[in-house]
Amino acid sequence: MPLTCGCDMDSPEPGQIYFDDGPSDFSVLNTIRSRKCCNCDIKIKPGVIVTEHVRYKVPKSDVEIAIYGEDGEIACASKFLCENCSDMYFNLKDRGYDCIGPWEVTECLNDYIDITYTRRG
Repeated sequence: MPLTCGCDMDSPEPGQIYFDDGPSDFSVLNTIRSRKCCNCDIKIKPGVIVTEHVRYKVPKSDVEIAIYGEDGEIACASKFLCENCSDMYFNLKDRGYDCIGPWEVTECLNDYIDITYTRRG
């Protein structure tokens, strides 16, 4: 997804996984096992500073709709960003770019740099 200042997401389709609005601050990885940063793929050890990105799935089958309701949200495993990628994520959000997937932080930062230096020079 290219770098934009707004979200163009209509209502999610059945079975689609989506992220919440994103974290507002750093947290500590409080899991037993290590996790991978979903942007740069480095191993994140428990107890290290991260940002947690909560995910949900829209019910798609009749069984899921019966359990969670038609507008229900099925919680999925969260994704995590390491401290460096989290810094990039928050810096882009501070500049008004709200629709950044945690897996595309580096790509969006590169787009931001291209846009910034193209306009200046």
